[in-house]
Formats: sequence, structure tokens, C-alpha cells
Amino acid sequence: MQLIIAFWRVVTLPCNWDDQPIGTKIVGYREKAIRVINRMEAERNRLGLGGAKMIFIAPEHLFRRSTSRNAMPEGDKAQVIAAVKQISSNHPDVMMIPGTIVWLEESRFAKMFNRKFEARNSAFVFLHGDVIFQYNKHSNADELLDAEKAEAVLKPGQKLGVFKCWDVRFGIEICFDHTHATLYKQLQKKGKDGVDVHLVVSSTVPNLRSNVATRSGGLLVHADGQDFRDSHTPQPGTQGAKGGVWQMQERDTPLGGGHFDDLAKAKKENRGRFIDLNRRLSVTARPGAAPAAPFPGLDDDDDSFRGFDDDVSVYNVTVS
Repeated sequence: MQLIIAFWRVVTLPCNWDDQPIGTKIVGYREKAIRVINRMEAERNRLGLGGAKMIFIAPEHLFRRSTSRNAMPEGDKAQVIAAVKQISSNHPDVMMIPGTIVWLEESRFAKMFNRKFEARNSAFVFLHGDVIFQYNKHSNADELLDAEKAEAVLKPGQKLGVFKCWDVRFGIEICFDHTHATLYKQLQKKGKDGVDVHLVVSSTVPNLRSNVATRSGGLLVHADGQDFRDSHTPQPGTQGAKGGVWQMQERDTPLGGGHFDDLAKAKKENRGRFIDLNRRLSVTARPGAAPAAPFPGLDDDDDSFRGFDDDVSVYNVTVS
């Protein structure tokens, strides 16, 4: 399965539109999403990649109420969902993940804590005009600001963040969940194999080798809201990009050397030392930028994606 993945590298927490009306936020997302998806589809056709599936993904906290209150009313959340469903229905072979939506719901759970609302930080996955999966953030990383805590309480998610699409097993985490290895630990507890593609949407969190929940050869796909590094060029030094695509490979020898008599036990207790994350470069061609990575197997001299905005990075990857 060939995937074409477009990232919107937009800064969140704060985001430029945080204090704008919900309608303005929706229009901003709609304009960006339609422009990027139309270009992805045109480039896919130009390059003869008609069988490739597409993903458009953005970072955590793209949709929140304001700089002083994170959680938006349920009615505003419903407007966002309806708008993205409409875009998705017009582009049925594109998976859309518009970052996360922080939102409020009146519930019996909240009343147990003498609050009116429960709050959730949710990533919604759209395909064919429908929400095919909803993942609620498990970890509380100050999801509610001080002004909100008198009326709302966070309800952490519990559901395993795994769903299947296009015969590919996807797993998803939101930000601090990755720090806690939420997806990896849940898969281990349930005795399930690693996923094919591990999705992380975050406001800011590093990639942690020991917490990657893919099978060997699978992909880590990370959209981060504080990553200012260029995702289509190599990253010298130790401080690499957070956002982008990596292929995970399990090693039989530990990073940094050393010997373990019980290899299986060592891999379990020192997992990060037995993981390689191999970074893929974006194929987005930009004027004046370093040459974009070509598509394998194509002879065209200009076989990379052209014409994307400076804040969009596109990857061509294969999941076997």
C-alpha cells in the first residue's frame, strides 16, 4: 500500500486563530485543506500514482476555544465536525485528521465532581465523509486552564487507539500519551502485535524510540505544533525534527554496543536501544530549497511533488 502523507506544519498552542470566532477557524482550515488536497490529487495524477491513498494531518490543539480557555462548547465542536465531514465527502480517498478538538460536554460524569461539564481532547479520523475513529487523549497535560477548572473536569480516554483502514492497521496517540508509551503498553497488555502506522499528533513532544508501537518495518508519522525545523532536508546534529515520517527497524544488536545473554529480555527491558528510526525526507519541491526526494521507480526528471505552500510537507511511503 502506497501512502501520500501531507502535513500542515502550523504552530499551535498558541495558534494564530485561537481568539477568532469558530466560523473564522473553520474557514481557515477549510481553505487550507481543500487547497492541499486538490494539489495532492493533481500531483498524484501527474505522477501516475492513481492507486496511492492520501492522508492530510495537522498537530494537536488546532481547534481549541481561545488563549484563555482550551475547551470549546459542544456546539462549536459539532460545527467543526460537520465542516470536515463535508470536505471529506468530496475527497473520499483522503484520510483527514485535523489535529485535535478540545471540547466540553454536559454529563453525569462531571456532576460526580461538582462540575457542569466534562472536557475531552479528541482526535477525529475522517474518511468518505464520516468519522471512522475517535481517540480521546489519555494523559492530562494541563488540558484545562485555570479559568475552566471551576466548571469542567477532564475525562481521560481509555480506548485502545487502533483502527483499520485500507487494510492497514493504524495506531494513534495525542502528545503526552506518547511520553507515557500509552499505545505501546496497551498493545503489550492485550498481547497484540505492533501496528503498521503509528500516528502522533502533538503540540510538542519528542519522538521516543522505546515508545514507538509499530512492527519492525512500520512507520511513525508525527505532526507536531512546535516543530520549526525543515522537514524536507536532513537535520545535522543531535536535535532533529519532531514532525515527519520515520521507518522503525528492530535491531538484533544494541545501539552503542554491548552484549546481553538473554536477547529477548534485553529487548523488553531496554527496548530503545534495539530500535532504529530512519527519517524519510519530504518529497515537496520548493523554489530555492534543497532537492526533493524523488519517487522510487520513476524516470521523470521532475518526479517530486510541486507547488505546495511553505508550511506543507508531503511524503511518499510504502506500507507492505
